[in-house]
Amino acid sequence: MLRSPGKLSDDYCNGIRKKYFKPLSLFLLLVVLYLIFPVFEGLNMQMHYHKAQDLYGAFAEQAIQQKMASTGLTESALAEKFHIKGEKVSKFLLLSIIPLTALYLYIFSFFRRRYFFDQMVLAAEINAAYLLWGFLLLPLLTMFISASAEWITGSPLYIHDEMLGILIYAVICTYVFRAALRFYGFRWWQSLLFTVLFFFGHTFIVYTFYKFLLFVTVIYQIH
Repeated sequence: MLRSPGKLSDDYCNGIRKKYFKPLSLFLLLVVLYLIFPVFEGLNMQMHYHKAQDLYGAFAEQAIQQKMASTGLTESALAEKFHIKGEKVSKFLLLSIIPLTALYLYIFSFFRRRYFFDQMVLAAEINAAYLLWGFLLLPLLTMFISASAEWITGSPLYIHDEMLGILIYAVICTYVFRAALRFYGFRWWQSLLFTVLFFFGHTFIVYTFYKFLLFVTVIYQIH
């Protein structure tokens, strides 16, 4: 995965499978590691963040008010329950990202005539890399940098969420660019265009659709 993005998926789809860990199994293993070692909150947003979302913030506000009225909970008590349930649900809902990513890949590479199964394999590889870098390796790196800064200067270095998002997608888009060259046989400019489209699609899937699905799933489990 690290040396040759896309090779795992390309070989797997061409029948070379015995020497490889299954892409979906790899993704599930990383989800389990993410469950065990949650350094970042990652994709589990606090309840008040959902109210600030542009596309579904008004819906979230209304659902929260209705839940407070039906349960008699204060907003702070509801937020605490939401966070506890969300910590567990958010990790398992990560599975929804794979078919959504695969569908997006299928649409924008349709002329390459890859089967949807092939797109699922590549989507599992890309999202495994996304989890590995964004929620396992990068958190460790930022912890090391912060601790080093505190040791040198006496105060820890805090990295804002916006910067973390840039760091995550800078690496993942580079990964996708290289994977698309191998997996689809794109020319460099086709792979570049594909990567730009992937960036917009994947950020929408992760930061809007997934989080909306998470909010709805969690808020209606609270009684």
